Amino acid sequence: MTRRPRLANDSPRHGAASAWTWAVGATLAALVMTGCADPARNVYEGVRTRDTTMQTPMERSTQPAPTYEDYERERRKAGGQ
Repeated sequence: MTRRPRLANDSPRHGAASAWTWAVGATLAALVMTGCADPARNVYEGVRTRDTTMQTPMERSTQPAPTYEDYERERRKAGGQ
């Protein structure tokens, strides 16, 4: 009786490895999505950072730009929300 060569998917743990790989992938995808959960905040912070890098040292020392939370608070106060 000859034995056939063992294939990679013949392993009895193949199903567990696939489930584990899927779980890790799903977790990573969820973490990435959470990082992009508030695109308005990301755009605001990006523009603020870009503007800060474009300022001269004298402009940077005068008054810092408001944080996103300050911006949202003022926007809601002005809009009545």
